[in-house]
Amino acid sequence: MLGIVRYPGEARPLLAAACGTLSGALGAFAASTAVIRPLAHTIGLWILLVALLCANTTRAVALTRSAVALVCAVVAFYGVAGFHVGAGKLTLWLTLAVGGGLALGEAFRRIPHPLATAAAAGLLIADAARRGVHYPHQIPVLATFLVVALIALWWRARPLHPRTAVFLPLTTAIGYALVAAPDLLEDLIR
Repeated sequence: MLGIVRYPGEARPLLAAACGTLSGALGAFAASTAVIRPLAHTIGLWILLVALLCANTTRAVALTRSAVALVCAVVAFYGVAGFHVGAGKLTLWLTLAVGGGLALGEAFRRIPHPLATAAAAGLLIADAARRGVHYPHQIPVLATFLVVALIALWWRARPLHPRTAVFLPLTTAIGYALVAAPDLLEDLIR
């Protein structure tokens, strides 16, 4: 599933919606569960979701899947978690879901290309590192998720090109700035 088989001309928006809803519900569940709570405060779940859904697909498929999946993830996260969310905050996250989804879908559709694969891996590493720097007690959960996510990404991008490692330091550095941006924007509208 998850885009493993190419369906030319078919974006499979129901698959993307189901996967997005499931990931949003998982994020909401994590928010209410002490052990995996750190996953509710990262965007790693959604980076991985888009990478798995969009790898090696056409532009139309990737853009549709990524935007639909992330919008459903945001709605499910706030709906399942039962958080009171203001219109401004919800609008921000839905806008980021569409905009970020389109950007990530375009980048990740090229996986297994070394730069695209390194971009996904760099974002995952940067997201875990950013959270771990601020909350060192969460490092075991973040590291476990990161290992699982990188294995899933490797599986989706195999055979992994050796040049992927060359791009990884740059994509991680850029990724760090990108994963910090949504929290900065959210702080501005509080």
